[in-house]
Amino acid sequence: MNEYLFIISLNKKVSKPIHYKVYSIPSEIIYQSNINIKEYTKLPVINKRVVELAKNLKGKSETETVENTLKYLNSNEFKYTVEDLPVSGSPLYDFLFKKKKGNCELFASAFAVILRLNGIPVRLISGFYGGEYNNYLKYYTVPFKNSHIWNEVWINNRWVRINPSPFGDATLEKKGYLKSIHMLIDSIQYYWTIYVINYDLEKQLQVFENLKKPFINHSLVSSLKHLPLLFAIIIFLLMIVMIYRILKNINRKKTELLVKLFENIINGKYGIKRNNKCIYTFISTLPLSLMKKGKLTELMSETMCHFYKDIDFTYDEFNRLKKELKLILKD
Repeated sequence: MNEYLFIISLNKKVSKPIHYKVYSIPSEIIYQSNINIKEYTKLPVINKRVVELAKNLKGKSETETVENTLKYLNSNEFKYTVEDLPVSGSPLYDFLFKKKKGNCELFASAFAVILRLNGIPVRLISGFYGGEYNNYLKYYTVPFKNSHIWNEVWINNRWVRINPSPFGDATLEKKGYLKSIHMLIDSIQYYWTIYVINYDLEKQLQVFENLKKPFINHSLVSSLKHLPLLFAIIIFLLMIVMIYRILKNINRKKTELLVKLFENIINGKYGIKRNNKCIYTFISTLPLSLMKKGKLTELMSETMCHFYKDIDFTYDEFNRLKKELKLILKD
């Protein structure tokens, strides 16, 4: 696989909106025929204390080393924060041995350095993590606060995505009226951007022409001063429709119910709370066998497929996954 395969570049200034489709697969594994091992294990000069830490975390296998490192970084010693970050010439050393708190970049960097010191190929991936789905206009909002850095580890000839920092999965955390109101405001902003800001005068007139037939007199179209009023009326009507849908259709998705059931079982059996950890990171730190962790990851991946594709579970599917979840976590 070419790592730069999905970069979109232009050799001229962008003067109008560009539309394209992107298809993603919610999987934690990326298959690749081969890699340059040296490229993904090279390191600069590392502090001796960090080297010693890496030796202590080394397991009998690559998988065990990864698990040991995850458990260490996700212990109560380390806290996730975006404030008061290490600013010295050795931020990684300060993060691991002094402050023991940092952002996703420090968690991912520490994770990568420890694994590379143990000869395990690993890379840092930056992008956006999660988002909020607008059920009214059928699109995702991915704010800047969702920018994130995580890792991909080369295990058994495949890249396995791992998120070593306790970065919250905001998509499943926001609920109820607060989320609905937020989505309503975002929808209004979306319509305003599409039909007012991004539309030139010719397009606005065309939209107005299509809307007014056959009820509005043509003389009104010629008067540009009425255009802002028309769009204000349209947005107001959209607000009424959306508020009606909010009050009528506030239901918890079955995906959220399944995740909540999983969290309750784990908390009841082991006294462990997920808090704001990514669901996959949470699974990786549980005191379970690798086989059970793998089955849980597959089950939650199937759950997320339904969530992100906005497809509700059928009654049979939901019950099947609920039974499988209870069976996996059964003693």
